[in-house]
Amino acid sequence: MAKGPALDRDPIGKEPARRKPRVAEKTGIPEVDDLRERVVDLEARLRALAVSRRVLITLLVSSDKKRKIEVARLRGEVEKLRERNRCHGRAVAARDAVIHHLRYQMSELVGQDAESPADSL
Repeated sequence: MAKGPALDRDPIGKEPARRKPRVAEKTGIPEVDDLRERVVDLEARLRALAVSRRVLITLLVSSDKKRKIEVARLRGEVEKLRERNRCHGRAVAARDAVIHHLRYQMSELVGQDAESPADSL
């Protein structure tokens, strides 16, 4: 795509060269003067759109960086929560095993107590 002189870019391609806005030269022919004026107006609009595009791209890049940082932070938080959940699960399982063992011991003790009076008869 050909670029007009008002859109010359630096070697990196980030910033357009700063130039004074073109002024349509008067030729005395109304149709030509109108067309030249229109070209100058369109070039100015094109420069404004290029600036707007650069601003939008900068905002998108910034937003994308922030999103990636937030996603990384949330992934870390999820991993910490999973680890806490695993620890809690292990603790609950250990308590459940102790409760089960105590119930078993109680049932054996209750069973022995129930047999004692019957043996004395």
